[in-house]
Amino acid sequence: MADDLNPRARDFDELLDSVPTPNVAARTEKSSRYALVVRVPIRRRWFNSPPLSWMISTRTHRGLGLDKIGAEIYQMCDGRTRTERIIEKFSRRYVTSFHEARVAVSQYLQTLVRNGVVVLVGPGDKASRSSGK
Repeated sequence: MADDLNPRARDFDELLDSVPTPNVAARTEKSSRYALVVRVPIRRRWFNSPPLSWMISTRTHRGLGLDKIGAEIYQMCDGRTRTERIIEKFSRRYVTSFHEARVAVSQYLQTLVRNGVVVLVGPGDKASRSSGK
């Protein structure tokens, strides 16, 4: 009943139950400047098509440089580990409270989602995907 009155509580529960899954098209590489660089393909636009693409070189991938902590969070996004578990691991490793870790991890996951590096799969999404719907 309280969840019906407070949509933020429902969103919070959905976030904890979601499973961050890496983009299958993303590629990772080591870098001297960053702990890890994730390269995600850029959607092909009209100007990336021939004959214009023969004359103008455009990027095919967008890179996102991750620092040490960001790389650790990204590597925990394996498509099996729930967000709540990632937050618990983060809070233990960096000796913070669960709530402090939740803020840091959820903001970082939001950045990864916005850049197309990971997608958050909810419990309902997994059931519908496995049943072929």
